[in-house]
Amino acid sequence: VERRDDGTWNIADISPKSSGGSGFSGKIVLEDARVTGRIEGRELTLENVAGSIDFAEAPAYKVDVAGENQGASVHASGTLSSDRQILNVEVADVDAANYLALIPDGLLPDGIRVLGGKVKTAKASLYRRADVGDLSMVGQGEVEDGAVDVQGIEIRDVQGFTHFTNREVGGDLTAAVQGQAASVHGSVRFDTTSPAMNLEASAEAFDPAPLLAAIAEAR
Repeated sequence: VERRDDGTWNIADISPKSSGGSGFSGKIVLEDARVTGRIEGRELTLENVAGSIDFAEAPAYKVDVAGENQGASVHASGTLSSDRQILNVEVADVDAANYLALIPDGLLPDGIRVLGGKVKTAKASLYRRADVGDLSMVGQGEVEDGAVDVQGIEIRDVQGFTHFTNREVGGDLTAAVQGQAASVHGSVRFDTTSPAMNLEASAEAFDPAPLLAAIAEAR
């Protein structure tokens, strides 16, 4: 299954291209299947796939599939067409290190680097209109053992709940910030010239010197 440069998906070729056509308008049922998806040169293969692809409302088609990849479970459902794509995704037991290469170029701004972590559970809704082009995304999840660098600041052992869109990520988390335990609440926006951080951190004992030194070095 592949998304082309114009935003359309090759699976839509099965459906009729005109109202007068005699193309396929049934349902494809998947059992114990292996499905590979490709978007912008990135590839992901799901094993033990079960679900269906319904062409009853062609040229739009409805997808409802579940599968596994490298120990993670994935469930995706939605409606796809050349004009718009709506997709709801649920995942569990995801080792982020296995999927860092799938992050689209430019999604994370300069100064933010995800190194790893575990996603215990997460849900996301994605929406894209062909005439607009940009992908809209909103979701939430629970993470543990996270590791990320933000503007030279090392944040490790990240645990807690997070929420995200294509413009920002935030949450209510505990983490080691420059080696010091802290609770962090707030968000980081990506749709600015440089990441805009609105974060509140609290700790029983916290030495700001290492944090200030890291910020100064990053600048």
